[in-house]
Amino acid sequence: MKYIVVCEKVVPNVANIPPNGWKENPKTGEYTLDRSVLDNEPDPLARQAFYAALNVRDRLNKDIKIITITMGPPMAEEILRDSIAVGADEAVLLTSKNFAGADTRATAYALAQGIRKTEEVLMDGAGEYMIFAGKEAVDGDTAQVPIQIAKELGVECIAYAGGYSVNGNSLLFHRMTEYGRETVSPLKTPCLVTFISHTHARFRNFARTRWSQREKEIYVWGPDEIGAKAERIGGRGSRTQVYNIFTPPKKETANCIFPKSIESAVDLIEQAYSGKIKLSKAEEEKGELQKYTLNGRESEYRGDVWIYAEQYNGKLHPVSFELLTKARELADTLGVKTGAVLTGKNIDPLAKDLIDRRADKVYLAAHDLLDEFHPTHYTNAVVQTIDKYGPPQILLVGATPLGRELAPAVSYIKDAGLTADCTHLYIEDYKNRKGEVKKTGILVQRRTALGGNIMADIMTKDSVMQMATVRPGVIKACSPHLDWKGEVEKFSPKLLPDDTKIKVLSREHFTNTGGIEQAKIVVAGGMGLKNSNNFTNLLADLSEAVSNRFQEKVEVGASRRAIEFKLVSTTCQQDRGCQIGQSGKSIRPKLYIAIGISGAVQHTEGVKNSEIIVAINNKEEAPIFQFADIGLVGRAEEIIPQMVKCLNNGMGG
Repeated sequence: MKYIVVCEKVVPNVANIPPNGWKENPKTGEYTLDRSVLDNEPDPLARQAFYAALNVRDRLNKDIKIITITMGPPMAEEILRDSIAVGADEAVLLTSKNFAGADTRATAYALAQGIRKTEEVLMDGAGEYMIFAGKEAVDGDTAQVPIQIAKELGVECIAYAGGYSVNGNSLLFHRMTEYGRETVSPLKTPCLVTFISHTHARFRNFARTRWSQREKEIYVWGPDEIGAKAERIGGRGSRTQVYNIFTPPKKETANCIFPKSIESAVDLIEQAYSGKIKLSKAEEEKGELQKYTLNGRESEYRGDVWIYAEQYNGKLHPVSFELLTKARELADTLGVKTGAVLTGKNIDPLAKDLIDRRADKVYLAAHDLLDEFHPTHYTNAVVQTIDKYGPPQILLVGATPLGRELAPAVSYIKDAGLTADCTHLYIEDYKNRKGEVKKTGILVQRRTALGGNIMADIMTKDSVMQMATVRPGVIKACSPHLDWKGEVEKFSPKLLPDDTKIKVLSREHFTNTGGIEQAKIVVAGGMGLKNSNNFTNLLADLSEAVSNRFQEKVEVGASRRAIEFKLVSTTCQQDRGCQIGQSGKSIRPKLYIAIGISGAVQHTEGVKNSEIIVAINNKEEAPIFQFADIGLVGRAEEIIPQMVKCLNNGMGG
């Protein structure tokens, strides 16, 4: 390997978006972000990928050249010059007004074209390079672009790398999966790697800073220079568009009760948990509950409503049942049937479980190479299923680590629109500003964006299939219907071992794959715990006491900032499996106890479906109390030991 290309990104500072931060196209009604009125900064995960490239060069071969590339407005040149000052050798800026308004698909295509041009001009067309990128960008949190770049370039993608090691002249990557960890080695370059870990920051060198500012040429290319087709970039090349944006509505206070003593709080928690009393909840958002009917009209898209049924080791992921519940609702509205795509080896019995959840058809793709998840084999199996039995008009995939690798690859191959991490889905007519119906019976895909500061309604355009990944835990799965009648279509997809250019060297499976998403009780900590000792010890003591009192396993979670500031264990820092919120896990436990968590919308989006929410915070005005049922104001170091004592001594019950 002679080169590393790093995909960098400039993102808006999402902490404070002004009212004029979005602009609307008066002709189409489409919304795009107006970057000119926002403060901008380097994307943190993309920056970590850059630091990883510098570290690899130091450890593997000091002759490796690092080329950094970004797409954005002219001001994005600043991040490239900063990268040169830190250690990059060359820099490429893709900039043009024609790139504006791009969704992930159009963005991936433009960047892939830029990388092709970079290989030709700066690498002599050698092909001896790797591409490093962040797992996702903070302004989108979709994890789609790197995977779609890999598909456009026809190279393998190693996603969710938590670290790497050097074996002779080879790089080994240690990646996180939904069910464990893998050590993998690329058998061929080019290859793309996305990083989730936070490596040590590197700092500017004075001489390099002067060189980057005064002498170093930045390669600035537009669509013509990189050979990009006009119909595949910007808004024209996008398969999705934002047609409505709004600030998340302020939830009314959930009538939070502030007990006068710790004993009273424990008593209240126990009565609520046992069902002796019912706590008042804040009113839920009603937007997705509106009734829609076609009234004899035909919907814009054709086909049934499908889901991808995720399974592991012969057991279906709970999100599969959640998706089927939503698919049934959407299919009934559209007057079509539901289907479930199931991939794996020796998984025939699972088809009945899906039919019991009201799947009309189960498309079972069985093959020995599908025994364990491999992105290439699974992608090919799903694509072949669509080609053989579809396409559906809607395909829903769980926003799990597996689903977030699979869905972008499938959507790119099938030229389909994809919206990631949706929290609400419903059918609606798309109308222009005059109220005229332009698209009938389309899927409205609602998701949080820009760190949870806004909500966006997104629609698919110019595509035969509408795709969305859905956050686990946001839909309540229906009960089994044992008398439901469905059909199974089984086939063997055409897969070959040589389809993939990645070798799996080792796998480590988690012994317990339930995690916080399936837990009945979750205790979570935030920055209010101040340090890792408090986080570890206080949460461990409280979890043990709660578990003993309610005779239920307790899972420990964390806010995003608690993870980023390394208050949590090393494992959680690497795989983010305990992260709760808009960019982590959505949960719906019976009891959720939040300690030292302020309650920003990014976090509360992931816990709003909890049955009982208890908040402990030293600030009475903390937003978390607007969502909590029971609140305790004070320092966690004082409250938790008293709660533990009450729980252990049977007080309050």
